[in-house]
This record gives sequence, structure tokens and C-alpha cells, in this order.
Amino acid sequence: MGVIVIKKILSLAAIFLISVLFIAAVQKPAPGPLYLYERDDLYGYMDRQGYIVIGPQYRIAKQFREGLAGVVRMDGNTFEYVDYIDNQGRTVISDNRFHASKPGWFDSFHEGIAIVDTDTRWSGQLLIDKRGRLVTDRVFKRSIFTFSEGYAACSNLLPYAAPVPGSERMIRASYLNTEGELATEKWFNETRSFSNGLAVVGRWKDGDIRFFASDKQYAVINRDFQLVTDYRFEEAGSYRDGRLAVMMGGKWGYIDGQGNQLIACKYDPYNGVEGGQYLSIPEPLELFLRDADTLGLYDFSEGLASIYQDGKWGYINTSGELVIPLQFELARPFSEGLAAVKQDGKWGFIDQTGKVMISPQYDYVLNFQDGLAVVGDQDGSYKCYIDQDGQKIRNRAKRS
Repeated sequence: MGVIVIKKILSLAAIFLISVLFIAAVQKPAPGPLYLYERDDLYGYMDRQGYIVIGPQYRIAKQFREGLAGVVRMDGNTFEYVDYIDNQGRTVISDNRFHASKPGWFDSFHEGIAIVDTDTRWSGQLLIDKRGRLVTDRVFKRSIFTFSEGYAACSNLLPYAAPVPGSERMIRASYLNTEGELATEKWFNETRSFSNGLAVVGRWKDGDIRFFASDKQYAVINRDFQLVTDYRFEEAGSYRDGRLAVMMGGKWGYIDGQGNQLIACKYDPYNGVEGGQYLSIPEPLELFLRDADTLGLYDFSEGLASIYQDGKWGYINTSGELVIPLQFELARPFSEGLAAVKQDGKWGFIDQTGKVMISPQYDYVLNFQDGLAVVGDQDGSYKCYIDQDGQKIRNRAKRS
């Protein structure tokens, strides 16, 4: 009799446990990407369908990356401390040593490391891991950029690169490894992030090392910090799809990973962007930037690159064939099968055949990532997400 009772109790317990797990699964779907949103000047996070996951409560916040998002903790009315939260809104890193030198000027995690300021005057930088521990005790005195493929580009990295007396404005740039140590003894005048095993480095012509020197020259290095090309380029993009955009003689073209010219330098520079590569965006939209928004205008992505000629933009394939005719006022790289293009002063999206998928109607857009893109007004006063069908994603109450 006792055995039968125990079996019944165990059966009821199992049924209860299954019911609880089923209800939890219905009420709390499997975690997916979270998206930053703004309401009444406060930031929170929603899911793919627009359901609020973390309510609007932060004055400044950034998109999630590697499972954590940076948010600014206020000290009175001052933007002061940088904390990091998980996808349930729990604060997992909070330390009064970690600051934002300006609102929004703090790093997301890249390869397990974030860069934070030691105070609000940008006088020092620290490297931290995802548990909030210092990667190294060193306080760096100048610019460190995000980690990519094991290295972070950096410049004037005191105490490593102490300036020669009388040359305080000298630029010395190199790379850090993930232990916070110099990855190489080689120094350059400019370093950029690695992409698919290659990075672009720069120097000033004729040995000029002043901070505001002009007439830069660029070369390409590999992960051993060896030159793949000589210093012969006036500008360069990122190495993607086996192609790297370079400028020579005032025109853009493409080389391969060994420095061989694949597509002649014949495309015009676009003077409406910084360095001929990157569009400026309204400041209110900067917090919404994601990895897909870091592509340069001439970079290859998903087998196509946007090019500019005779006052119009179009797209070429990796063989240099024009596959989408020159017709746009501006054109961005492809992301998730769609590219943002501008016509008649408005932005929309096309597919890889050039077909308009979302009609030009927005003052500004960011690229698609995780199925959604941010669209808005030029001044950033209005912004929302759209899906690849052009449907707006509305904020909804939290799931019950």
C-alpha cells in the first residue's frame, strides 16, 4: 500500500513539474536578441516582437553585445559611472572606478573585453573582463579601440609610447593583446582593427609625425605585423570577401589579401563622408549602432560592394562587374540580404538584385541586424525599428 501511495505522489509531482515548466516556457520564450529602445527620454530593451523585456529606466544605454549591455549610472545630474547589465536587467558589473568620459562614450564588450574610462576627463582607460575584473593593472593614457581578432588598435599608449621631449603631439600607434600587453614592438603612426587576418596601418609622408599632419600613406599588415604591401595607398577600407578597398591616385579600387590589384582604382571618392568611407549619423542614433553599421561604404559585404561614379552609386560583384546600375544618391553595404539606398532625399532598402523592398521614405536608417533596422528622422527625434517587410515594430507591454 505504501509503495502505491509513493508512486502516486511521484506521478503527481512529475505532472506538476511538467506543468510548471510548460507554463514558464509559454510565458518566457527562449531568449533571443534584445533591442535598445527609447521612451520619454529613457532607454530600455525589447524583444524581436516589440515586447518590453527591460523597462525604460536608463538615461544612457547601448545595444547588447556578447550578452551584456553598458548603461550609465547617474551621480545626481551628472553622467558618471558605467555599469553592465545582463538580458534580464540585472546589474552584473558595477564599479565606481568605471566612468564615461562623455554621455555615450563607453565601450561594449568585444572578445570578452571592454574599455572604460577612469574618470570623466578621458585621462585614463582601463581594460575589464565580463566579470568586471581588470585585465591588467595598467592605466592607459590615450586611445584604445575595440578588440578584433585578438588585438586592439591603440595610439599614444602611455606609458609605452612616451613622447620625445618637445614632440608631445607625436603620434605613435600599435596593438595590444588580450592580456593588455603590447602585441608587437613595431610602431606606426596609425593603426586600424583587424578584419579576416589583415589590418590597415598608416604613416605620415616624409617622416612628418605631427598630430594634424596631412598626406597620409597606408599599407596592409598581417597578424604577424609584417607588411603585406608597401605604403602606397591614400586610404583603405576593411578586408572582406577576399577584397580590400584601397584608394590610389584619388580613385577607389580593390586588392586581394596578398596586395595584388584585382579591380582597378577607377571609382570616385565621395566627399560627403569622413575619409570617404563613413557616413555621419545624428547623435541620438549613435547609441543604436551595431556591428552591421561599422562597414565602410566601399567595403565588400555579402559578395557586393557599393561604388560611386559620375555622381551616382551602384553595386559591383567581386569580379568588378556592375550588377546594380549607378542610380542612387547614396548606397550602403549589404547586411542580411538588404542594403540601404537613398533616392530623392529619402532612404529605403533594396535586395541583391536591385529590387526595391522597402520604399525610400526615411530621413535616416541604420543597417539590418538580427532581422531589424533602426529608421528615423535626420535629427534623431523620431526613431523606431522595422522588419524586412518594412513593418514597424511597436513597443508592447511585458509578456504576462
